[in-house]
Amino acid sequence: MSLKLLSQSILFNVKHLFLESEELFDLLGVKESDRILQIGCSSGYYIRALARIAQDGTVYVIDPCSKALARVIAESDNGHNIVTICCSPDALLLPRLTFDKVFCLNGLPPLSNPERAVNLWCELLKSRGKFFLRANSHLKPRAVQSFSKDSLYHVGTMKGVDVFVKDWEQPPDETDQPAEVYSGFLLPDALFEPAR
Repeated sequence: MSLKLLSQSILFNVKHLFLESEELFDLLGVKESDRILQIGCSSGYYIRALARIAQDGTVYVIDPCSKALARVIAESDNGHNIVTICCSPDALLLPRLTFDKVFCLNGLPPLSNPERAVNLWCELLKSRGKFFLRANSHLKPRAVQSFSKDSLYHVGTMKGVDVFVKDWEQPPDETDQPAEVYSGFLLPDALFEPAR
């Protein structure tokens, strides 16, 4: 394979991955004016996609690695709505009820106290705010719900992301409710796996 063909293939695959993340965030209900907390930054492509969608909002990125945070800003389109915070995810000091959505999609940095971390993230969410966690994380839905003292309700999994809603009023009998209904809008059945 020629170098030119290889580079085109890589660019296509990266673009395809990036478009999928924007489509996922659109399906998850990210809005232009959302205030978002992204826990962990990894390569930063989720953050860049979030910043593009929430163009009138703000994306706060927390990571214990200052080099990773610097890379996120350097590689962002313009970074005007990205705020980086270098600290442990369980030591974040921000006002309560600050965020519309909290994402943890890149894998969690090591947490000395996962229960305290989930409690903290829950306190930072506005009522009816949403918490999104990569489904293969070491934090399982029942643990998240328990650590949040049942403030976060696991409504299901979409495209490998566990979806929680803060202060969700759980239906009295879950079998009477269609699984695809979540926080005021319908999710496509093909993308949504009901909570187990």
